[in-house]
Amino acid sequence: MACFLLPKTLCVEIENIIAKFWWQRGHGKSGIHWCMWRNLCFLKENGGLKFQNISQFNIALLAKQGWSLITCLNSLLARVLKAKYYPSLDFLMRN
Repeated sequence: MACFLLPKTLCVEIENIIAKFWWQRGHGKSGIHWCMWRNLCFLKENGGLKFQNISQFNIALLAKQGWSLITCLNSLLARVLKAKYYPSLDFLMRN
């Protein structure tokens, strides 16, 4: 998740698997949905359980990776990616 932008459909499938795990009463037994899944993604202070929105979490991890490429120019990862994907440009520049 920290290196690739996941498709929205995959993120939805992952969230469905997590929701099924929390809502089912046992193996193969459905449970009661006491509230909507997106309400569980709210902060605890706002009445949620702070479950991650997988799509937004993926974007945050990619932003963190981009920030490390900008700030740590001499790291091994930054040098390898620069040599392979953008040898004559800066990370923020576009073709």
